[in-house]
Amino acid sequence: MNAWNDRLVFDLTSIVNKNQLHTLGISDNYLYILLGFISILICFWLIRPLVRFLVLLNWEDLLTYLIGGILLFSSLLLIVHPDRDGGIGQGSQLSYLVLGFVLFGGCLCTLKVIKTMAENMKKNM
Repeated sequence: MNAWNDRLVFDLTSIVNKNQLHTLGISDNYLYILLGFISILICFWLIRPLVRFLVLLNWEDLLTYLIGGILLFSSLLLIVHPDRDGGIGQGSQLSYLVLGFVLFGGCLCTLKVIKTMAENMKKNM
């Protein structure tokens, strides 16, 4: 793993005394598996009510945008990652890709609001 990935994982697991876990026979790999399991469990509990709310509102466009954006962004992180030097390289290109995602989301939201307002005006007339 490169330097910034190791630093991030180290910061997350620094609250656990690894020596005590090693005496129990729990290696670092099992600790990282447990950390990944707990992280996705917390995300699942936090995101599930939001998804249910969006489904009740019939906002399929937003759900599609969010899921597609997450999948595309995670796959791009595997391909394009920042330089270790902090220099201008693929890391700055990643910021422009994220800006493109945000702009598309803003356009999608604006169009959805305009469409909803137009439908409400037609119902009132």
